[in-house]
Amino acid sequence: MGILDEAAFSARQLLEALPSAVAIIDPEGKIIDLNSRLTTMTDFTREDLLGQSVRFLVPPWNAEEHLTVIRNFTADPHLWQTWSDQDLYIARKDGSELSVSFALSQVTLNDRQLVVVAIRDNSEQKKAESARADADAKASLLKAAAEVALAESEQRFRLAFVNNMA
Repeated sequence: MGILDEAAFSARQLLEALPSAVAIIDPEGKIIDLNSRLTTMTDFTREDLLGQSVRFLVPPWNAEEHLTVIRNFTADPHLWQTWSDQDLYIARKDGSELSVSFALSQVTLNDRQLVVVAIRDNSEQKKAESARADADAKASLLKAAAEVALAESEQRFRLAFVNNMA
């Protein structure tokens, strides 16, 4: 008997030890298990989420993008990752939305196909991208202003030079 066989609780411990928020979805699209990172990420309790459709966590305006990802995965159910290649969001209990990316994997348990969804919070990455874009825009403005100032200085120098020559 292996170590994992001896510990019936090991599946729960493994789910809790994962670095990402995780939801396990049944064939009907219902959340049948999750780890505490998902409750922390969304502020929903475990009881709030268990039995809910996965669409419960999807803001209505972002539903089509989520559905496209799910359709693509179910058509070809291999490990499917969206780590930061799409703008996806999940709803939080307070009504706010969180930018996320996720990976999907399929597992068979008791002849049922389940989908394991690992979810990452992208909010810090989005903030960094926004700050970089702001810095790039400011740098472009400064460069343009410097070019204008240089052109004006050159023009004044030429005028002064011509006036001095006269």
